[in-house]
Amino acid sequence: ISSLFMMPGVCLDFTPGRPYQALDEASARRALEAVGLTPADVPAGAFILLHTGHDRHAGTPAYFDAPFLTPDCVAFLASLAPRAIGVNAPTVDDRRTSERPVHRAILERNIAIIEGVANTKPLVGRRFFCTALPLRLTGCTGSPVRAVALVEE
Repeated sequence: ISSLFMMPGVCLDFTPGRPYQALDEASARRALEAVGLTPADVPAGAFILLHTGHDRHAGTPAYFDAPFLTPDCVAFLASLAPRAIGVNAPTVDDRRTSERPVHRAILERNIAIIEGVANTKPLVGRRFFCTALPLRLTGCTGSPVRAVALVEE
């Protein structure tokens, strides 16, 4: 739990997110450049948040037709040594299949996954710190979290 406390944050803009949009390495590199950062600028242990705008569909069936990460995107993001990767969609994987290769690829690298993050647009291009506090649940593989961003002025 303490590993998700006060992480430096980087929010990358992938808007306009389309249904089942594949977020690949090239789009991740462009999103990083668009907020004025290079890979060397991302602090180790950061929370890398992917803003697709897809959270606007929360509470509707369209929410589940979400953008997803590709294996090359995961490899690129993992090379930045984050503590967590977050999305404003229900999952990091393509929901059209029951396979979860992106979950496995991220978790095998000991990087936390935080899904369903809301109100991400105000964080795009801003410096912030984030805390994600999970519930202590026994026998579970995941937990809801209370994610809070403290934005630098």
